[in-house]
Amino acid sequence: MGLSAALADCGGTSSTRTVTAISSPAATTTTGRMPSTTTRTVTRAATTSTPGGSAAATTKCSPTDLGIHFVGTSGAAGSLFSAFEFINVSARACHLYGYPGMAAFARTGQRLALSLRRDPTHAPHNVLLAPRRGSEFTVRTLSNAAGPCVTAGRLRFTPPNDYSSLEIAHRLSICGAQATLTAVRSRGQG
Repeated sequence: MGLSAALADCGGTSSTRTVTAISSPAATTTTGRMPSTTTRTVTRAATTSTPGGSAAATTKCSPTDLGIHFVGTSGAAGSLFSAFEFINVSARACHLYGYPGMAAFARTGQRLALSLRRDPTHAPHNVLLAPRRGSEFTVRTLSNAAGPCVTAGRLRFTPPNDYSSLEIAHRLSICGAQATLTAVRSRGQG
């Protein structure tokens, strides 16, 4: 199995949880629908990175601990950089380490072809997430000079080192069927 396939589909048993992001002028919130009928809403907040050993005392964040939030988009030199954030919606601290997985879907529900790459610019590190804290990652897509473009209507992200995923309704232009993902990092960290 190639790296692209491994990132897009981590294999094994998987489940998907749909998460809807809601924006308001006063604060940005993420609402996650859990397998039961409960709904949790959290406010986006900063997080801290920890040395490798410190996060070992906490458990790894599972998809049921997390919500997904779109942070914003910027562009430069033929690239579009879309930042997203995993938010800890549980009542306990947990940690993330590594690169998320990603799949993209058209508004019709059809899965879009997508070759994923990992951005080695910043090495992965443990990110400790207290309740209601978030960890960012960036998806880089290329301009239309890279090949034919399609527009995704939904994105599915798999937290690092997991099989289950979270979905978010988000329009993203993908050209040349390529995307590059950064490792998760503390908010505000380049």
